[in-house]
Amino acid sequence: MVWLDICDDQGNAIYFDIHHVEKHRVGRRWLHAVNGVCGNGLDEIEVLVEAGERDEVTFVDLSHGTLCRSRLLAGIDCFNLESGLIAAAIQHCGLRNSALVKSGAYPHPAQQVSLRMNETEPVWQMIV
Repeated sequence: MVWLDICDDQGNAIYFDIHHVEKHRVGRRWLHAVNGVCGNGLDEIEVLVEAGERDEVTFVDLSHGTLCRSRLLAGIDCFNLESGLIAAAIQHCGLRNSALVKSGAYPHPAQQVSLRMNETEPVWQMIV
């Protein structure tokens, strides 16, 4: 269970309980689907987070019809909730090291960065 940095209007914290992670190919790209339950302790809905080239979140409420979904989503900014669910899926399901990292995350993805150290050699290596 992952606690998101989101609260509803009544101060209830929002969580994402991840149940299943699936990776499948769509065309030439990989799509990661993370299935789980999102809730605030009072109301819960099924969530499908598809992380790939286009991140998508689908809310599915099979248990209580649309009443539970509307109660849960009424007090939350849906854009923040979707962003939090996508971030949680990427961070906690090991998707960060996959092909999900978009090249736009760095200003110059093709440039090599040379690393330098500003420390002297250890004392045990300096004595010969």
